[in-house]
Amino acid sequence: SRPADRSRLWHRAKGEQWSLVRQMSVTLEEFLEGKVWDAGAFLLETMTPANEWPRDTNPTAVSESSEVPAISASLTDRDLQRHFEVGDRVEAQSGVTNQWMRGTIVDVIQ
Repeated sequence: SRPADRSRLWHRAKGEQWSLVRQMSVTLEEFLEGKVWDAGAFLLETMTPANEWPRDTNPTAVSESSEVPAISASLTDRDLQRHFEVGDRVEAQSGVTNQWMRGTIVDVIQ
């Protein structure tokens, strides 16, 4: 399947709960520029190798007010051994525009 089919984008404005972004026509750039919503924080959730959504299978994660997505199934064993920490800067490449974007981890699910 395509990477976009194995990922979900979540958004959270300051002081709010995570909500699933359903407007797929809205680009990340529009969020970051404040054209649609307060940029707040974004969470990219990736399906596990067992084709499950981590937020759906981890009941404590769903109730948390902030979190970071599960590690992508496409990473190597060496990548999987790396632990992310709050404050880490991460980069992601858009599957549509191929542009790289940078963000900061605000919380980690363990």
